[in-house]
Parts: sequence; structure tokens; C-alpha cells
Amino acid sequence: MEENNVKITGKIVEEPTYLLTARGGRKIYTSVIEIMRTSGVLDVIPIQVPEELAGEIWDHVGGRITLFGEY
Repeated sequence: MEENNVKITGKIVEEPTYLLTARGGRKIYTSVIEIMRTSGVLDVIPIQVPEELAGEIWDHVGGRITLFGEY
């Protein structure tokens, strides 16, 4: 299966909340990022981050952040 890589920049609008514990005991958190399209339409996208990156999200709630990931 081919990987789809993504880079998004937007505003974190929710503090991360616990979602699940993955295989190996890795905790996963969920949050929401708002991204404004060039057309002026606002996209609200749920994101999932591992515990080791959740602190970065907490630090940027209400602010802009750039995320790199896969879907």
C-alpha cells in the first residue's frame, strides 16, 4: 500500500484528549485543527497524535502550527 504524506498548517482549536492505547502501550490523543483554504472556506480536521507529540499540541492550542503526517 502506498503512503500518503501530508503537511498542514492551521490553528489548534481543542486540547488533546485521550483516544486509545495502541499496540505496545503507545497512547494516542485526538484534537482538531482548523485550516483556511485559499477560497476562504474553513476546514475543521480531526487529528490523532502519539503521546510523545501531544505536548506540542497542548502548547499550541489557540495558535498556529504546522503538522507533517500520513493518512
